[in-house]
Amino acid sequence: MGMNAQDKEMKKRLDLIFCSINRNKTNMDFEHFLQTLVKVAEAKFPQIHPSQGLKALVDHHMLPLAARMIHKQDQFNLNASQHLQPGQQLSNDERPQHSQLSSAQGGASALG
Repeated sequence: MGMNAQDKEMKKRLDLIFCSINRNKTNMDFEHFLQTLVKVAEAKFPQIHPSQGLKALVDHHMLPLAARMIHKQDQFNLNASQHLQPGQQLSNDERPQHSQLSSAQGGASALG
């Protein structure tokens, strides 16, 4: 399914926000990440106060994403535990890493 014009415009705005705050570096420190969240909230919810926009971003996008990730982790643990012998536990090497969870859910959306 392709992006509509509004989604394409939002993606451009998000790219510009990321580049302006991160100065075209590939990695972002936590402080810059937080600044980016505020700017994304302002772009996504321009009709409301920035603090309310940030709350809306968290409530409508970040918390549901976290819930999906936790659900994926729980499903993985349940599936893995069904293959264990009684008393056996998953080793750290067998537990999914963050990148595995992200790819399993198809990555985060562009805040649509």
